[in-house]
Amino acid sequence: MRGEQVLELIEKPKDPPSNYAAIGTYAFDPSVFARIDKLKPSARGEYEITDLLNTYIPEGKLRAVKITGEWFDVGTFDRLHEAAAHIRKKLNA
Repeated sequence: MRGEQVLELIEKPKDPPSNYAAIGTYAFDPSVFARIDKLKPSARGEYEITDLLNTYIPEGKLRAVKITGEWFDVGTFDRLHEAAAHIRKKLNA
């Protein structure tokens, strides 16, 4: 990132170049539909949001906001449970 401008997004890198994460609330312009039509499935056989977001970078149209504080990956039930337990512990402290 340079300020709010995103320079590159990498989907699930094995060796992340930074500690940033795209945690995902997005607002798109009307060109999003044409961009989606041009996407191809990834090696995982999925359409990746990062591929869509990366189409905006060459035009300088992808911006991000850094959020500080705690963040939890809640992509599994176990992780959601861990995050909830952590928050409950803080609230009851």
